[in-house]
Amino acid sequence: MSKRQRITVTLIGALFIALLPPMLSAEDSPSGDKLVSQIEASIGRSPFDFRLRIQLGIAYMDKDDLPHALQAFQEAVQLAPTSAEAHNWLGVALMGKGDLPDAIPELRKAVALEPKFARGFTNLGSALARSGETSQSIDAFQKALALEPENPSAQLNLALALREKGDLKGALLHLHHVVAAQPNNATIQYELGQTSRQAGDLSAAVFAFEKAAEINPELQEAYYGLGLALKQQSAAIARSASPVVPNQAVKRAQDKVANGDLNSARDDLLALIQADEKNAEAHVLLGFILGQQGQLEFAVNHLQRAVQLRPGSGDAHYNLGMALWYSGARDEAITELRESVRLDPALGAGHAFLGMALREKGDLTSARASLQRAIALLPPTTATYIDLAIVFLRVDQLDRALGQFEAGLNAPSEVPTPDWDGAITALRESLLNQALKTRRHSQHARFVAWTEGGQQIRSHRRVSRGAETSRRLRCRTQQSRFGFCAVGRRR
Repeated sequence: MSKRQRITVTLIGALFIALLPPMLSAEDSPSGDKLVSQIEASIGRSPFDFRLRIQLGIAYMDKDDLPHALQAFQEAVQLAPTSAEAHNWLGVALMGKGDLPDAIPELRKAVALEPKFARGFTNLGSALARSGETSQSIDAFQKALALEPENPSAQLNLALALREKGDLKGALLHLHHVVAAQPNNATIQYELGQTSRQAGDLSAAVFAFEKAAEINPELQEAYYGLGLALKQQSAAIARSASPVVPNQAVKRAQDKVANGDLNSARDDLLALIQADEKNAEAHVLLGFILGQQGQLEFAVNHLQRAVQLRPGSGDAHYNLGMALWYSGARDEAITELRESVRLDPALGAGHAFLGMALREKGDLTSARASLQRAIALLPPTTATYIDLAIVFLRVDQLDRALGQFEAGLNAPSEVPTPDWDGAITALRESLLNQALKTRRHSQHARFVAWTEGGQQIRSHRRVSRGAETSRRLRCRTQQSRFGFCAVGRRR
């Protein structure tokens, strides 16, 4: 689909353009400078054809050359002052320039000249919304929808304008229509999540934000919205639970753990439990310490007791899940980890460990969801990005995996220790598969069309990018073992 045919959807006040159909067939349609040259040659033969000026303006907009696009549209208006299309495109270009005071009159002229011009009403509504005229923008979008009921640009714009006015019910109604028409648009899913969260439907918000992150794992707004929704869910659960009175003795033991004095903290907690065997917080912290010291059997015993005493504690289930995992009871561990994040949806560490565990068990869909929740909730840590990259590699999504590897390599924290060996193994296997696919393709076709050749070049670049990432990962592994590894400049 060409840029001129595609309808773009972004945030409120954004530029929604319903573009003209291409004048050339798909197989003959050139692009960029060549297209501009062809249209200019046509103008030389037909200097008074305003439609050619519109085509030229669109071609310049495709090249992001707004000044020349404006000039072309202005010439189109001069040649055909009664053309709704010419005024519409001039208004669109002025809006792109940020000149809303001049854009709005041009768009008003367009719809006055052609009252059934749905695209014109959509663009007028967008300009009005960007000017802060929300009520007028709603009226324009409603007129566009009356003319084209299935217009996704008008539907989304209207939804966002209604949300701006506080009509969340109306906004959600139109957003669901747009999602049904374009379910794989990350931006629309994000806006649905935002609106659902504002309406108090946190489960729907989490689902929409997760869908947005699934479609586009690099859409940072989706992670931010997901984190907020999960924290709101967690706060709602906490408000409904019985309050826990902090135990000063446990707090003193926590301070000792923070300072690295595990033995003293362990002894204090053993004495505390001997005096009060039903102190769940003491069992949790003691289980954590024993796990750190490698006494997993005793750690599991204390953590199971903590869960018995406080079944609603996400921390207790999380620590028990970790202890069970390292004890080899992996299915039981995953059960406890799932319970931990159910009880506390904002427990980022629980989502991270659960994602790693699910990845190792082969449940890659659930692993991806858990790891994306962890990324939404935790400060940037290398391990979580690396785990998610491995998931993408195992489902043969190399480009997405490389994006996560790069994020992980640039993350400020390497605690906990990332799974470097697993990352290198998965990346090596993925690169090998890519190379084999390319080889098979070349064996089946001795003569490759230009477009296929372009695809082969892009595939080679992906493999090259992956090889560089693999080398950087090996360097990280060596650095953790030997303290230093030189990393060359990435081209």
